[in-house]
Amino acid sequence: MALLVLVCVSGAQSVANAFEKGGIAFILDHGKELNLTDEQKMKLNNMRTLEERTRAKFLAETDTKVLIHKLLEAKRKNDEAAGAQAFGDLLKKLLEKAAPVAKSMMEDLAKTLSPQQLEKVNALKEAQDGKAKPDAGKADEKNRPKRGSAPPNPFEF
Repeated sequence: MALLVLVCVSGAQSVANAFEKGGIAFILDHGKELNLTDEQKMKLNNMRTLEERTRAKFLAETDTKVLIHKLLEAKRKNDEAAGAQAFGDLLKKLLEKAAPVAKSMMEDLAKTLSPQQLEKVNALKEAQDGKAKPDAGKADEKNRPKRGSAPPNPFEF
């Protein structure tokens, strides 16, 4: 949910692109890895539609637009106090509007996916976030030239 606020603040991405890899879309993107059935895919697509409608409805409300404008104005003026207040107000409104829908969706998700699939979703999300890879930096070390060796010639093919 905080991601929604950050997207609104940045203004650099469209809302659809920002949420492409989050929520239900993330699960659908990993459908093969999760071995989703056709029935599960149908239910998840319905949930994704609800998620998108809820987001669009929230962003279309006049109150939300005013809060986003206040936040952007505070950011433009480098007014941290006003920015913090506007961010808090926006977050409060977001939670107020989205919490019931999110709770319902989480309950439906628990009914739709098996416990094994839910575990796999959590593992995939952790891997994406880099939490499951404490030695992620070691992979980069493999590709580095060894100490004392000459750097590669960029003009050689």
